[in-house]
Amino acid sequence: MTPLNKKISLIILLSCMILTIFCGNDEKSGGTGIGGGLNTEYVGMTGTTQKPDLTVQTDKDYEAAGISKNKKAGVKIDLPLTVWKEFEYRMLSTGKGGLDQPVQGKEQFCMVHIKDSSPIDSGLEVEVIDEATCNWSRFVGSNGVPRILEIGLLKIKVKSTGEEGWVFKQAVNINN
Repeated sequence: MTPLNKKISLIILLSCMILTIFCGNDEKSGGTGIGGGLNTEYVGMTGTTQKPDLTVQTDKDYEAAGISKNKKAGVKIDLPLTVWKEFEYRMLSTGKGGLDQPVQGKEQFCMVHIKDSSPIDSGLEVEVIDEATCNWSRFVGSNGVPRILEIGLLKIKVKSTGEEGWVFKQAVNINN
């Protein structure tokens, strides 16, 4: 090979490596059941733990286009203040769609079960160290019934104990 051909081959090889790195799979879970992600909106922020809740719009609150008629309407769901050591990602349907719209495609879900969690106290000072790539969770509570919730997870580190784990996003009151 001539020196020019060697340089061209090297450039092509390096370009392929860089492309592979930037276009590769960004999930840390890799099917191992351990959650993780590359979202960074909350990473590095501090806050305190609080009892999470979520307001869910009911079907009667939506017009045909899927837009809420009354933004104050909805059902408030109290969620447990618990921490998970790990979770699993899974692609599932959200079941969302308007009256004249088909159900939308699948989304990435965080799969969590109350039996795999530990309670955590309210008012603990924490730092957010990771953010899951899901905006939806399939949560199985103590009654054994799965619920589909539009809520993600944050990985926190308790400042006083060093304990780490995953909590619902609404379980952390972020400091401004």
